[in-house]
Amino acid sequence: CALPISWDMPISRRLSFSEFANHVGTHSPEHVQALLAQMTPRAHLAILLQEAACCGDVRAIEAVVAHLGPCRACHEALTLAAEEGHLAAVRALIPSGHPSGNHSEALVSAAIKGHVDIVAALIPVSQPKADDSAALRMATQLGNTDVVELLLPVSDPTANHSEAFLTAIREEWW
Repeated sequence: CALPISWDMPISRRLSFSEFANHVGTHSPEHVQALLAQMTPRAHLAILLQEAACCGDVRAIEAVVAHLGPCRACHEALTLAAEEGHLAAVRALIPSGHPSGNHSEALVSAAIKGHVDIVAALIPVSQPKADDSAALRMATQLGNTDVVELLLPVSDPTANHSEAFLTAIREEWW
C-alpha cells in the first residue's frame, strides 16, 4: 500500500508513512500531534491520510483527522478506504469524510469493488440516488448481486435514463 510521494520539505521534516505509522503505534497521542504540527503544508498530511486509508490503518487515520479536521483530504481518503475494502477505516472516516459529497464517490467505489459491508455502512450517510443511481448502475453492470440487492430499495426507479434499473430488471434482480 503505497501512494506516490514527492515532498518538497526539508529531509529533517519529511516522514514516510511507515515512519508515521510507527510513531502512532509507539508514542503518545500528544507526541503524534506535536509531530503533525511540524508538518507543513497540509498537503503532506493529506498524503499521510491517503496512505493510511489505503492501508486501512485506523490509528494513523484518527491521528491525522484529529489534526486536520473535516476536509477534502478526508473525503478522498474515505473513497480510497472504501475502494480498498477497509471497513474499519471507512467507519473512522465517515464523520469527517463527507460521504454524501461529490456524487457519493465512496459508495460508488465500494459498489464497483463489490464490498457489501462497506456499501451497507455507507448507504445511510450517502446519496445512493446521486448521479442517476451510479452506485447501483455500476454494481449491476459488474454483476455484484449482493450490492445490487442492498442498493435497489434506496435507489431511484424514476431517474432519467435509469440504466441501473433497466439492467437490474433484465437480470431479474428487481
